[in-house]
Amino acid sequence: MATRATVKRTAQRARLLICSAVAVMTLASCGGGVNIGGGSSGGGEGGTSTKIAQVQHVVIVVLENLNYDDVVGSPSAPYINSLLSKGGLATHYFANLHPSIGNYFIMTTGVPFSVDDGFSGVVTTDNVVRQLDASARSWKVYAQSRPHKRYLGGDVYPYPRSVEPISYFQEVQPPSTENMNIVEFSRFHADLSAGILPAYSFLVPEVDPLVSKGSIDLLMDFTEETAHEYRKQRYTFADVDTILLEGIFLFRRDLRSRYDLRIWIDCSFETALQRAVGRAQEGLSPEDTAAAFQTIYFPAQKVHFLEDNPRAYADLTFENDSGHL
Repeated sequence: MATRATVKRTAQRARLLICSAVAVMTLASCGGGVNIGGGSSGGGEGGTSTKIAQVQHVVIVVLENLNYDDVVGSPSAPYINSLLSKGGLATHYFANLHPSIGNYFIMTTGVPFSVDDGFSGVVTTDNVVRQLDASARSWKVYAQSRPHKRYLGGDVYPYPRSVEPISYFQEVQPPSTENMNIVEFSRFHADLSAGILPAYSFLVPEVDPLVSKGSIDLLMDFTEETAHEYRKQRYTFADVDTILLEGIFLFRRDLRSRYDLRIWIDCSFETALQRAVGRAQEGLSPEDTAAAFQTIYFPAQKVHFLEDNPRAYADLTFENDSGHL
């Protein structure tokens, strides 16, 4: 999500934001517009008024994983910035939670129903679909690469259910037929061209829009192992077929659904420490290396193991204590 900073807001504030948005949409849908200010629109006694323009269609498109300053004013995002110059920019709207699923629930229910990307339950709280149904307004979810009609299962790469919050709502669970309102992404263009776009549209792109383009251009935070701050580094790859990533925390909950193949190499802490000391990792003395691993790296990995259970999500696992895979 494009945010100015990683700032957490309470669920109560998020709920107020959602309620305000729903109220404006509801009022603006009434015929003839709505007067605000308590007076008449004719300029007589009773104060001034402002008329809210009618809104026939609301389309929600969520773009993730870049900071505010990476998008707003960036020459790499000319189309988005052209839209900002014509519309409104909410400069004090922040992502509330990490990972993403909690923010999607806040946008559609007003509360962070879950903060687990592996959540597979049913959301029973009040939500945007319930409100739209109650006011007889149409809605659709346009989901890219959804496995099949009526699919309500987990992530199937590159389809990310964790960013399709409406699929968890009680209203769309069997035997309800409302899940037929969750359709393939290609339907959006067809509905738009035919003039039959619903009142409320929620667009769900693939987790990796670069997957079919053959080239990647990324601007990322980077730091050397012994540095104390990050700097920007650009990574450019052309004619890409396969990218191999190696790292301790790659199987975090917010990352693990992004890979086509996940390989876990199992190694005990004792063996890892022996190897780090043997290769003088980061140019440290054996004593400093041992202290760094025992006070920083190993405790962080233990938290990762407890919270993310990375080994359970591996497609292949190799034992590497012996030094031979």
